[in-house]
Amino acid sequence: MTSEEFEKRMEFIVEQQAQFAADIQRLEESQARLQEAQTRNEQAVSQMAGTVSRMAESVSQIMEAVSQMGQAVSETQRVVTRLANVTHAGFQDQSAKINALLDSHIRLADAQSRTDERLQAMIVKVDALTESQSQTSEAVRSLANTVERYLRESRNGEPRD
Repeated sequence: MTSEEFEKRMEFIVEQQAQFAADIQRLEESQARLQEAQTRNEQAVSQMAGTVSRMAESVSQIMEAVSQMGQAVSETQRVVTRLANVTHAGFQDQSAKINALLDSHIRLADAQSRTDERLQAMIVKVDALTESQSQTSEAVRSLANTVERYLRESRNGEPRD
């Protein structure tokens, strides 16, 4: 192997190592963005849970008021009926919101699952990259040993002046 060929091979190996390092950097940046997105999603879910809790308290209070009004005199029956209708519409709205929240939660869980799958795929790629880098390092050591042996044999073990 000529010196030029050796230099070309070494240059190729160095370029590959640089590419591997750049790829790993991009993977780490991508993982950091995914973790930030997951944190934001977790905060949103936590806020939604608080809203649902407050809504449940409101619904409970409304139900209690409707129950008390149902026991009122017949003159107030018209008011009670109207309030019940309004409350029913509110329940439907609350139910729609709860269904939307549940749907959002399911989509979030699906997105998290996809994120986990992508992360696992990246881990597999990083493992493959690590293995490839190990093989490259071994090949470079072997090449260096061969070159050293070749130089030693070409000098018959005597250093050149």
